[in-house]
Amino acid sequence: RDYLSVSALKAFNRSPNHYIQYLTGPRKASKAMAFGSALHCAVLEPDEFDSRYAIAPKLDKRTTAGKQAHAAFVEAVGDREVIPHADHERLVLVKDAVHRCGPAMEMLEQALAFEQVRTEPINGVPFKGIADIVGPDFVADLKTAQDGSPNGFQRSAANLHYHLQAAAYRRLWHVPNFFWIVVETEAPWNVVVYKQDDASNV
Repeated sequence: RDYLSVSALKAFNRSPNHYIQYLTGPRKASKAMAFGSALHCAVLEPDEFDSRYAIAPKLDKRTTAGKQAHAAFVEAVGDREVIPHADHERLVLVKDAVHRCGPAMEMLEQALAFEQVRTEPINGVPFKGIADIVGPDFVADLKTAQDGSPNGFQRSAANLHYHLQAAAYRRLWHVPNFFWIVVETEAPWNVVVYKQDDASNV
């Protein structure tokens, strides 16, 4: 591959073999990753949600009517990704929590683009990134989390190297600010906005 990315760097940080596996091995999204992708679509690209996802109905497949309804649903799904009924209920609650968060909605309203791809050199090396939210002077990332508290997010950021993405994306998009919109995926559905420290852009 002729470019680097944050995911590639994080894989190489574990070992060269992890980097090779990242490039050549099969990838399977975890349940949490699948939920996060659906949330991104629901919040950032709501007009595309119905064409990309199908909500499984709540059925009793032990009954004849339930079996018939399930067969009709499967036939109508097409190439859309199926979201279990319970996951969709949780998805709606999380999306509504984002819409109630003033700072998060302010960023969404200021956004110039969503899910924008950019490839250009960083220190002479071709680099590719996909930004969730691009504003006039910021890039923001929508993150799901079990613990969105300052201590909880700080641990996740350190363990998962969130600073790499923040530093790289500030350079790719030539903006001074990077934010995380952190959304808890369990009640009480807290939503917190964090900003990368200016001194961390290294």
